[in-house]
Amino acid sequence: MKTLLSGIWIFVGLLIDKVSLAGATDPHVVALKIQLNLSERQAQELNEVFIQTRDKSQVLRKKIIEIDKKKRARIDAVLTAEQKKKYQNIMNPRFTV
Repeated sequence: MKTLLSGIWIFVGLLIDKVSLAGATDPHVVALKIQLNLSERQAQELNEVFIQTRDKSQVLRKKIIEIDKKKRARIDAVLTAEQKKKYQNIMNPRFTV
């Protein structure tokens, strides 16, 4: 399944210049235009949806990152140095030594 999806995105990437989207730049719209046979109007409207959603999501991601930094600082303030090391290993098991 991953191989199929990767192949689709490579194919879509190659077709970006070939498909007329009247200003659509979001790669999701390119894929949807091809797969769903969207009209130009539909592609334009979906492009706006993706652009607006992306912008709002970026704002929220920044807020989440800031909240997470504050959370980690508060956790660090409670734990001893030894506990912090163990906590990091628990939270990131693939990076343990």
